[in-house]
Amino acid sequence: MSPYLDLTFTGESHYLNALQDPMIPLAGVVFGGRTYLQGADPKHPEASPIYGDAAGLPPTLIQCGSDEVLRSDSERMAQNLRAAGVATELEVWHLMPHAWHAFSRYVPEGRFAIAKIGAFIRKTIPAA
Repeated sequence: MSPYLDLTFTGESHYLNALQDPMIPLAGVVFGGRTYLQGADPKHPEASPIYGDAAGLPPTLIQCGSDEVLRSDSERMAQNLRAAGVATELEVWHLMPHAWHAFSRYVPEGRFAIAKIGAFIRKTIPAA
């Protein structure tokens, strides 16, 4: 759900959606990333998974909003996963901001997105 995967802040949506995403301002993303890194390399895969080797990762569902600052992170990670042969589903939800799922009580798209996560888990993980 709306993953934060690139602490280099090079994603196109970081800047294109800076004024559209009401949930996380770009300045907050940059501040949070720099605070987390404490001077470490932002391209290290443990900090920015989009720079890591995706081979061997499990099937993955990524959901992001079309209007969120972090949309590029999701799109780029989905490309990396697919290139590594990982079964990947990317859902870009129209006009949704970062982490719209949190408002599922009020926003039907949040309920639908959560239901799709459940369906993905049921489809992907065999019953015990």
